[in-house]
Amino acid sequence: MYRCEAFANVPKSRRRAALSLQIPAWSPFERTEHYCVWSGDTAMIWLWDADVVRPQGETLGLTDLQAARLRIVPETVLLQRKPDGVHLQGCRHGFELQHWRGNVLCDSFWLPEPPDLRQWDRFLHRLGSDVPDQAMVPDAAEAVMGAEPWAAPLTPKEWLEANERMLTASCLLALAVFAVWQEARLWRIHRSAGNAAAEFAAMEAELGPLLAARTELLRLRRLDRRLADILAEPSQARLMTLVDQAIPSENARFQQWSYRQRELAVIVQDPSLDPIASIKALEAVPMFDQVRAKSARGADSIEIMLRVQP
Repeated sequence: MYRCEAFANVPKSRRRAALSLQIPAWSPFERTEHYCVWSGDTAMIWLWDADVVRPQGETLGLTDLQAARLRIVPETVLLQRKPDGVHLQGCRHGFELQHWRGNVLCDSFWLPEPPDLRQWDRFLHRLGSDVPDQAMVPDAAEAVMGAEPWAAPLTPKEWLEANERMLTASCLLALAVFAVWQEARLWRIHRSAGNAAAEFAAMEAELGPLLAARTELLRLRRLDRRLADILAEPSQARLMTLVDQAIPSENARFQQWSYRQRELAVIVQDPSLDPIASIKALEAVPMFDQVRAKSARGADSIEIMLRVQP
């Protein structure tokens, strides 16, 4: 059976569901199978009895599983589409009267023998006003089968359902490849870490004596610096000698001596001591700096203060 139905009033996303609801109302068969090709909002539908039309596995030499996987399509969808008008299409078995308009098969009727004029007139009468003014019986076109049946663009859901097994296999393959790559990557990292640890242990054993010697050298260098700082401090006796030699008076006497953190303060008693001359004389000593003098308690006494350079 063939039907051509328009679903212009049905939303595009619900047209296929609406078609599924209409098929039981159209079909007289207990179990119906169908094939549908969409052209815009128009559905071209073929219906047949699933209990009668089934893959003949025994005839084709196929197993039951192989026969169950065969796809059944009407012969018409394997033939070439026609231009607008009424056509007589020759089939492998029998003939088919077709009415085409706008690349849509508006009506179809199959006959086991070539139609006579009465059958032809009946088909034209069934078309009514859709028949062209000059409708003539053409010669039957030969049945030239195409490589693929007519098909309508698949919705995303139908495409997923049609390619579900392939997509699942592809995902599993991708996951397996990723798992193998990740495992190989982890193995390489583990191996590199083991090699690095072994190299580090070998270098540590080789450089151990050198590192110990370097540590000892640094310790001795710090000790040497501390000793140099201690030795750089002048002794009290030397400071007294330098101050005594620098003061320009043989009768000068030290009354008080104070030295702390390179700051020296000394009180000198001498009635004839010239403070200015003493400052100049002490400044001439390379180790003395910032020399200054002031009067001290007691007769004929001055306090000299200076800074000792290292």
